[in-house]
Amino acid sequence: VSVAEETPYDLTRVPRKSTSILARSVEGLLLSVEIRPDDWGLRRSLGEALLEDGERERALIELDAAMVGFEKAGDLDNARAVADEIVRVSSDSIRHLQKRVEYAFRASDRPRLAECYGELADAMLRTGQTDKARSVYQRVLELNPDDIRAQAALSSFVDVPPPAPEPALPPSRLSTATQRRSSTNIEKPAAPALAPKPAAKPAESDDGFIDLGAWLREDEVEKDTRMVVAEEEPTGNEEADFQDMLKKFKQGVSENVDDEDYASHYDLGVAYKEMGLIDEAISEFQKALRAPDLKVRCYEALGQCFIEKGQHQIATTILSRALSEKSMDDAQLIGVLYLLGTASEELKKPDDALNYYNRVFSVDIQFRDVGERINALEKVAR
Repeated sequence: VSVAEETPYDLTRVPRKSTSILARSVEGLLLSVEIRPDDWGLRRSLGEALLEDGERERALIELDAAMVGFEKAGDLDNARAVADEIVRVSSDSIRHLQKRVEYAFRASDRPRLAECYGELADAMLRTGQTDKARSVYQRVLELNPDDIRAQAALSSFVDVPPPAPEPALPPSRLSTATQRRSSTNIEKPAAPALAPKPAAKPAESDDGFIDLGAWLREDEVEKDTRMVVAEEEPTGNEEADFQDMLKKFKQGVSENVDDEDYASHYDLGVAYKEMGLIDEAISEFQKALRAPDLKVRCYEALGQCFIEKGQHQIATTILSRALSEKSMDDAQLIGVLYLLGTASEELKKPDDALNYYNRVFSVDIQFRDVGERINALEKVAR
């Protein structure tokens, strides 16, 4: 994610000052949200300000949080309004289109319910979910038999037999993230694909409401997360072979690891870092940073990465954010404090470094080489 200001969502950029009124407004809202994180109206305002500032991804995160917060608080009018805002920005977000259907039903707004169903079906059609789109269009006609859009959409569907499966090429597994050549292990050809089952009509309650979430999940096939690549002979250039393998590995990750699977992104960051791929590690730790329970670990990992890149000021900025995390004591922040001391030494700030090291020492006198570092700094001070 690329943003204009230095934020936790883009930790690779050097902080810069902005004099724009809008930027100051965003900064003020960010501070207010930190103080009152459960003020959903404030979160909505922050999302709208970020959207105006061109920070689309961050804006959607804040707007989604506001929508969920309003819903939990029983304020369905505001929840519905925020869902509408999100859909205007991200028209193919199935989850938020489903939420609009839910809110319309709970408000007993039958005309709006038909409209929301129609827009959901349109998005499903655009994203290739043809069978589900057809079922939702049929639901639209049940609510409004004169709906021209649903009639036209349903008339455009043509039932055709599925194409014959192409012969499977022999794949080879990418055995480990640190492997420098693709494996030559040949697997059996895949069995012929079965014709897809027709989409079942979603279950309907006595009051006419469809549980869209359950219906959309019921015909999902469990995803095979194995990463396979076509068999290729090594070129003899080890570095070129490794870069080719890495490219395919990244493609496999993007196809198999969801953006919201923060734990997997953290583990990938660790793997990349162990391989010496620091920039790739930073990218994965940034994605994992959105998980509240991983924040401190991600800040520490990111700080270490930037120290290894020699970017000590950025490392200090990132690591300092961990100190503001609520309910965290020095025992939990010991790794962060040590890295802050290391970065401060490199930035020629011995007093700051000594302060951080003393906090580490008070928790664990045997933590790494903290005792030696304290002695060295005190000798220089004398």
